Amino acid sequence: MLNKIVDIVMQASKIMLDDQSFRVDEKDGVTNLVTTNDVKVQDFLQDKLAKLLPESSFFCEEGNVKDLSKDYIWIIDPIDGTTNYARHITVCAISVALEYQGEIIIGVVYNPYQKTLYTSEKGKGSYLNGQKIHVSNKKFNECVVYTAFSAYDKKYSNNCFEFCKELFPQINDLRRTGSAAFEICSIGAGRGDIFFEMKLQVWDYAAASLIVKEAGGYISSLDINNLPLDKPSLVAVANTKENLNKLLAVAKKYF
Repeated sequence: MLNKIVDIVMQASKIMLDDQSFRVDEKDGVTNLVTTNDVKVQDFLQDKLAKLLPESSFFCEEGNVKDLSKDYIWIIDPIDGTTNYARHITVCAISVALEYQGEIIIGVVYNPYQKTLYTSEKGKGSYLNGQKIHVSNKKFNECVVYTAFSAYDKKYSNNCFEFCKELFPQINDLRRTGSAAFEICSIGAGRGDIFFEMKLQVWDYAAASLIVKEAGGYISSLDINNLPLDKPSLVAVANTKENLNKLLAVAKKYF
């Protein structure tokens, strides 16, 4: 099943790479964009994955594709990092997760520009281009932290800035790439150590959440481990349980 999903994702990535005449539209303002290729990639994935698992439903970013009625649910972000993609910044990825009865059991995240393929199956570890990966063992003061500033809902941005202002002296450095899936997977590969973002949608992190957990990491919201499908969440990720708890202790002051 995983190999078949990877093959479908690889085929879908050709739309991203080959069709450069895409149109860019706003969904609800200049900070939330969609391209015609987002829709094309999602349509392609839905068609192929539905044939692969006919008894499944889909929960996707684009359009009104929000069916949670089946045991098997495909959670898809056709292009995570659309603003990057629209500007030809090569930090963007296709993200596909398969959930079964409330648990993510397969995750695939692929950046066709950088040719980075993250894959994971529940209970079988996580891999980057076929090589097994693991989170780092960095202590809190050594951590590189990925974050964002609530770009889609800027009334929370000041909280994010104040949070980062307190966090920054306690860590190594901050990063903001514009793709949550890429950032969370990077933690799984030890290329970063902590991730935090306000109001993240499930398609942004579903596949990456399994990848980082199977690589030995931790993911949570402020007070819960099971993040909801149907509403945006505050998402915290860390390489160790100790670092997650330290991160959440700071976050609770501002969110």
